[in-house]
Amino acid sequence: MALILCGALAIGIIISIIEMAAVHSDEPGGIGIQHAFATFIPTMVMTFVSMNAGLALGVFKLAETITMDLAVRGIIAFIALIWINAKASIGRGVGEKLPHSLLIAALIFGAYYAWKFALEGILGKILPC
Repeated sequence: MALILCGALAIGIIISIIEMAAVHSDEPGGIGIQHAFATFIPTMVMTFVSMNAGLALGVFKLAETITMDLAVRGIIAFIALIWINAKASIGRGVGEKLPHSLLIAALIFGAYYAWKFALEGILGKILPC
């Protein structure tokens, strides 16, 4: 499996924007713009790791079965879910809503599949790498 760079960046940006919008809407009075921007890089990293999980399986000589693939992406999404809620708990007493956390975790989980089966054919032709 090859490294997915442009796809991870493109989908990471999309998920990060959704995360920023969700964080900003969860915090009253719009006070969360710094908090929203602080989510951008970690969301990009989680998306990149999730999209390249198959590469990691190959490096560690683990079987690249659909079960293992789903399990690894599920673990990454669960870590993202915990991270989102942990980040919210250290804020000014304002927490992200559960649907927001689950949405972002689900998007991170499904990022590879969205790229592979839908967006690669569209965006892959116009992205420079």
